[in-house]
Amino acid sequence: MSTPQGPVTIIGAGPAGLCLARYLQLHSVPCVVYEREESAEARGQGGTLDLHEESGLLTLREIGLLDDARAMMRPEGEAMRVFDKSGKAWIDESPEKSSFFPERPEIDRGMLRDLLLGSLEPGTIQWNHGVGSTRVIDNDTYEVTFLDGTSITTNILIGADGTFSRVRPLLHSTKPTYNGISLYDMLIPESSMTPSIREFVGSGMCIVLGDGKAFIPQMNSAGKCKVYAELKCDEKWLEQNKLPETGKREWINKLYPGWTKGVEECIMAVDESTITPRRLYAFDSKFRWSSDLSGVTIMGDAAHAMAPSGEGVNQAMKDALELGQTLVAELHAPPRFASLAPFPLSFLPVTQTPCKPRIRRPDPKRLHKAIRRYERRMMERVAPEMWTSEELYKCWFGPDAAKTFKGLFKWLMIWGVWDMVVGTLWRPLRGLWA
Repeated sequence: MSTPQGPVTIIGAGPAGLCLARYLQLHSVPCVVYEREESAEARGQGGTLDLHEESGLLTLREIGLLDDARAMMRPEGEAMRVFDKSGKAWIDESPEKSSFFPERPEIDRGMLRDLLLGSLEPGTIQWNHGVGSTRVIDNDTYEVTFLDGTSITTNILIGADGTFSRVRPLLHSTKPTYNGISLYDMLIPESSMTPSIREFVGSGMCIVLGDGKAFIPQMNSAGKCKVYAELKCDEKWLEQNKLPETGKREWINKLYPGWTKGVEECIMAVDESTITPRRLYAFDSKFRWSSDLSGVTIMGDAAHAMAPSGEGVNQAMKDALELGQTLVAELHAPPRFASLAPFPLSFLPVTQTPCKPRIRRPDPKRLHKAIRRYERRMMERVAPEMWTSEELYKCWFGPDAAKTFKGLFKWLMIWGVWDMVVGTLWRPLRGLWA
């Protein structure tokens, strides 16, 4: 049995879904977020991410949470060191050495999520609501069926439910493809962080490259260190090479024979209970779609999954901001204007108490046009970042990876300056034709 739902239904309580919910509530637009996890504490939220001025930081500023977020940020986390497998350093960057560039402070994903969750109205998040399927009832009404068999209908459905979105099939049938990289996601607890490991990793991120592999330890808050052991391999490699019940660290360490000692030290310090196998999937940067449906769209990884490159969450947060602006413009009814007092009282200054915006059901044709325009602009904005992610992983897992990455890094720094100077003027103009 379907139950009626309010104006905006958001699937997924990741950064994009929560930022959108916060923006809508700030503008008096009711919304509900459905999340498959049982609670906010159900699982860890990954490592740390750097927030960018033109996307992540901008979104936090627009939703009134930037000052709170700054108290959780770690500027020292911007540091990056790159080694080849022998331990030769090719890049050693820190915030002090890169002071010309815009700040990109690090914040733990879990802290960011807790901040966003705490900013929402009570009852906004409906936990333990994994989506089983979605379907079109008519051109602007959709049904969402949950894993427990219950369902709801809605006129505005937003998929912020990640790489394997259940909302996306309403718009198109294309799926992200395996990009050739599998990994082990691990954590070194603060109690296991020896002085030599701290020296090896530094205050931010350390990247060790070679033999079609990457080893990436990254400092988090409270002295913890996330570790990613990445391999170029077949999509079924993880199933064909299952981790043993015991001795997981030793097994993973054997994947890096002859590598610099810091790699082995990090692996052997990992908490075995945190080791999680994963695969990376991505869309092609040239991919686009169109749809005749009104009131349904996607954002974040559901729209443009890419391999981790520092841009995924930032672009997802920018998606949320731009989609929020689009929806508010369509959902806010024109304000009612009070009648003027009779002459001559009409010339006297009148103070009117601001009233809460009236929410209307949008015109389906107008909403369709507005959402398709949002999608075009989103993909136009994100395509260069998807392409950069593709090139980055080709570099990391190709020959002479550390040396090649140093050249790519210099190019990216030059591009960053150009984009910062010229992009500020060009993006708004380009958006007019998107």
